Amino acid sequence: MKHSIRIRIYQYVIAAIALIIALTPTMYAGMSQADLRAVVTVMGIDKDDDKVILSAITIVPQEAEPAAIYHVVTAEGATISEAYQNLSIRTGRIPETGHCELIIVGKEAAEKGVDAELKYLFCAGIVSGGAALLICEGEAAEFLTEEAELNSDAIRVNHLVRYGGRGAHVVIKSLHCYLSSMASASKCSVIPITAIEEGEHKGVETATVIKDGKMVAELDRVATAGVSYLDRRTKSGTVTVEDFEVDEQRLGNISGRLRGKRVRVRVHKDDEGGICAHIRVNITLRLPERHILARFYNDTAAEARVNRLLKEAFEQEVKDKISAAADASKEHEADILGIMKYLYRHNQRLYKANPNATEVVRDVKYNIDVNVKIV
Repeated sequence: MKHSIRIRIYQYVIAAIALIIALTPTMYAGMSQADLRAVVTVMGIDKDDDKVILSAITIVPQEAEPAAIYHVVTAEGATISEAYQNLSIRTGRIPETGHCELIIVGKEAAEKGVDAELKYLFCAGIVSGGAALLICEGEAAEFLTEEAELNSDAIRVNHLVRYGGRGAHVVIKSLHCYLSSMASASKCSVIPITAIEEGEHKGVETATVIKDGKMVAELDRVATAGVSYLDRRTKSGTVTVEDFEVDEQRLGNISGRLRGKRVRVRVHKDDEGGICAHIRVNITLRLPERHILARFYNDTAAEARVNRLLKEAFEQEVKDKISAAADASKEHEADILGIMKYLYRHNQRLYKANPNATEVVRDVKYNIDVNVKIV
């Protein structure tokens, strides 16, 4: 058979196959790539004795118009990899996790440790390193179910996390930042904790202490704020002096808004051979409630005096919270202020002589210096 004839036969066969495919109905007819995917916005991790439970809030694109419909899908497996595969099977779609901006870890799972699961999600490229990490009271699957049931007009946990990341009351850690902290000399991190009660978010106001990959304690609001003051990424927030008093005149609570912050930590050996951490924090506050002090502004000396007293009160307030964080660090023998990281980076000789983080944190002496500028 001539070559030209063979070519023509092949063309007819290909055209016939293409015509058959075009005219034959299939289960995927009319379905775009978007219809085959489920967008994951939040993921949750729980752990049982012998299994990992992975849950996700998903939005199916074809159902997202005219209003978004949130689905919660839960799957389990002997490993996080198997649980993720089963999650795909349960949805019947390809999970699109590129938009996942939050990972919720159940409290019980945090106490058992989920470092291996978090490393898998990050290293396998399933979740971006910029996704925020949060611990919830109870189980993550239950938290996600309640979160999805909230009305679209309700405050969602994503909004609370975004605000917490900008404010000075709690430190929001990304997945990458958390894993970096656990791999550092401190082997410790602070992760916020939240809950949903009676259909409303409890808020993100306090944090947990993660040491060697496991949750070992919870911090109160004062110690949590103290940790945030030393975090260089928090650039806004409010510092409040309660029951401010001048010459036995009670002026009530006065708040200043954070407008700038500079943190410096030096770790060195003291005269007695121990380790001393010198913490210096410079803070700039704007005083929107300056009218409360208007009665003192008729006299230059009185104005200078009240400004000095208020500056000292703000400085003491910040120092008390940092001191509370330092006390919590000693109590739980966890390096929540990152002293070992500073030692490792800036004083290798002293670090090699004191490699045990638990002993260093337990015995370290803190020298805290706070300077507040009111504008």
